[in-house]
Amino acid sequence: MSEQEEALQLPQRFGEGEIHEEWTDVHKAVFNGMVVDYAAMYRFVDELAKKVGKEKAWEWFGAYQEELGREETDRLRQTHGASGDDAHAARRLWDAAIEVENAGMQYEVISETDDKLVLKIGSCFVYNAAKKAGLTPHEVCPFAGPRLANAMFKRLDGRLGERIVKYRTRANDFCVAEIGRDVEFGVATPANAKDAR
Repeated sequence: MSEQEEALQLPQRFGEGEIHEEWTDVHKAVFNGMVVDYAAMYRFVDELAKKVGKEKAWEWFGAYQEELGREETDRLRQTHGASGDDAHAARRLWDAAIEVENAGMQYEVISETDDKLVLKIGSCFVYNAAKKAGLTPHEVCPFAGPRLANAMFKRLDGRLGERIVKYRTRANDFCVAEIGRDVEFGVATPANAKDAR
């Protein structure tokens, strides 16, 4: 593996679970582009924090992500007929969002019931973008992708939500997300928080 490839998280297979799709050159290009774009946004928020304070700057960014999430759900309702109030509906919404964004996110369904969907999430541009911006990924994450996804699910049905119950410890590790009814938003701190910087 080249030094450049090592610096960027690569797709991985987890085991016997369902893999959303294989990475193509297009997925890699889009993923890398999202890393560059989001890293620039994170650097902007970090600079804004120097003027208005870290907490306020990241809360503003989180609010922006929530608005994007609500807009995404509204759009996917129109384009993909996304609807429902259970974990299966949340999965259909997640699948549609990944398909539309073509972001190269890979995930495996660990379990799925009416009340809860559990995903093992591999490739993550949020993690890579935070690293590229020189920030600590698990400190950025609660204001970024999971915040947007949680707002998407809440827009679909107010009882739905997302919580990251296991946060990756390095780029080629994985996160575990619980999505479903009465799931309160949150992002776990990595087991080795000092090493995850």
